[in-house]
Amino acid sequence: MGMSRRTFTRAMLAGVGAAFVTDVPLDAQKKRSVKIGHTGITWPAPRPVTTDAIDAVFKDVSGLGFYGLELFSWQIEGMEASGGL
Repeated sequence: MGMSRRTFTRAMLAGVGAAFVTDVPLDAQKKRSVKIGHTGITWPAPRPVTTDAIDAVFKDVSGLGFYGLELFSWQIEGMEASGGL
């Protein structure tokens, strides 16, 4: 005996509804403290890399809501060469 579309839909809606039911009030739920960073390799920077160029990347990434930025060797070397870091 197979399951009809109607029975399947009811079962799915009941499952989705049950997933949202919680016995803990929303204001008492634990806040998450996950901090997400971004990689600097996706942001184009002029060559040679300067401290100002990397600062602009930091401002762009933080403006999008990311917490941190991963720099790569060529970015770090460019910053060191122009007095950064």
